[in-house]
Amino acid sequence: MKLYMERAYNALNRFIINGIRPYALKTKEWTKRHRERREDKREELITKILNWSIQGEAIVTVPNLLSILRPFLVSIAAIMQSYNVPWQFVSPVIVIALLTDKFDGAWAEIDGHTAFGEFLDPLCDKLSLIIITLPFLNQLSNWIVFPMITIELILLLIAIVGLVLQGTKKKEHTNFRANIFGKTKFMLQAFGICFLAINSIYLANIIFAVAIPFAIASIVAKVYTLSKP
Repeated sequence: MKLYMERAYNALNRFIINGIRPYALKTKEWTKRHRERREDKREELITKILNWSIQGEAIVTVPNLLSILRPFLVSIAAIMQSYNVPWQFVSPVIVIALLTDKFDGAWAEIDGHTAFGEFLDPLCDKLSLIIITLPFLNQLSNWIVFPMITIELILLLIAIVGLVLQGTKKKEHTNFRANIFGKTKFMLQAFGICFLAINSIYLANIIFAVAIPFAIASIVAKVYTLSKP
C-alpha cells in the first residue's frame, strides 16, 4: 500500500512539474506583462492629462484646480443647507470655498497668469454664486436675486464670446481678468454668501442689492474691453 501511495505521490509531482507548472509560469508572466502594460497606459494617460494644454497654455495647474474646487465645495454647502445642517458646519465649507479665490490668485501671481485661468476663475465664481443661492430662492427678494443671477449669466456670456473671439492666447488686454468693479462685486457677494451661511437673509439681501450696480459697471467695462482690437 505504501509503495502505491509513493508512486501516486511521485506521479502527481511529475504532473504538477511537467504539466501545470509551465502553464502557471506562463500565466504569471502574462499577468505581469499585462499589469505593466496597464500601468504604462495609466501613466501615459496621467501624463497626457497633466500636460493638457490649449494653444501652448497649461490647463491642469494648481490655480485652475483651486478654481474648480470652489463650486465643488459650494455645492457641498448647498446640499448641507438643503438638509438643514446647522450653519456652524456649513460656514467653514463656504469660507474655505471663498478662500480658494484668494489662493488661486496668489498662486497665479507666482506661476504666472494664463488667459484660460483668467476665464476659468470668474466662471467658477459665477457658478458658485448661483449654486449657493439656489436653496434660498424662496427666501431672497425676487427683485434682487433674479437680476443678480441674470447679470452673472450676461457676464458669463461676455466671457464666452471673448474666449471665442480672442482665443486663449495671452494678450496685453483681455476681457477675462476681473476688473475693479467685478472684484468689488465678488467681495460684496462673498459677504452676502457668508450671511446666507448663517441664515441672515435680510443682511444677505442688502449686500446682494449693493453688489448689483458694481455688476452692471463690470458688464460695461468688459464690453468696452472686448470691443478693443
